[in-house]
Formats: sequence, structure tokens, C-alpha cells
Amino acid sequence: MATKLCPYCAEEIQAEAIKCKHCGSWLAATPDAPPASWGPGPVGAPRLVRPTSNRMLAGVCAAIGNSLGMDPTLVRILFALGSFFTAIVPGIIVYIILAFVIPSEESGLV
Repeated sequence: MATKLCPYCAEEIQAEAIKCKHCGSWLAATPDAPPASWGPGPVGAPRLVRPTSNRMLAGVCAAIGNSLGMDPTLVRILFALGSFFTAIVPGIIVYIILAFVIPSEESGLV
């Protein structure tokens, strides 16, 4: 059985595969398949992970900024404004949830 590497997660898959069983990315265009840009992206693409440097509190805004290719300071300002205009509490709750959900670089899970 011939195998190849998934271009998105670098796991070994069957040569005939049209969808990676490891990361769920579509490998070949089929009529009902979503675009290849859906999924985790190619190896080496920016990932959503909290950095060990450039943190203010837990690194959530830095993670979002790095992932989107934006300045983390701009993300912090937008997050603060959004939290302020939504009565502050929802923003704090979202930040705490994201701090637990987004893995840290030092955790080794990335």
C-alpha cells in the first residue's frame, strides 16, 4: 500500500486519500469538499498558541495577534475597547476561557 505525507500536518496517509484522517484537511478537490484553506493550514503556518514572551497577563491577545499577523498591542486595545463596551464582565470571562483553551508554547502540546 503506497503512502504519502499530508501537506498540512505531515502525518503519513494513504496515497489515494482525499482527506487527511489526522487533521481533517481536504487534499484533493471534490465537488462537495470545502476549500483546502479550511483546516489547520500548512506546516509552519502561524498557530494559535500563547507565547512565553510578549505577555501582559496570560498571553491571549499576543496569541491572537501572532496568529492573525497583527500587532498584539492593537489586539489588546481592540479587546479592551470591546470589553469596555460590553459591560466588562463578558470580556473577562472570554479572556479567562481563552487562557485555559489556547495552549502555551511551554506546555509542549504544539
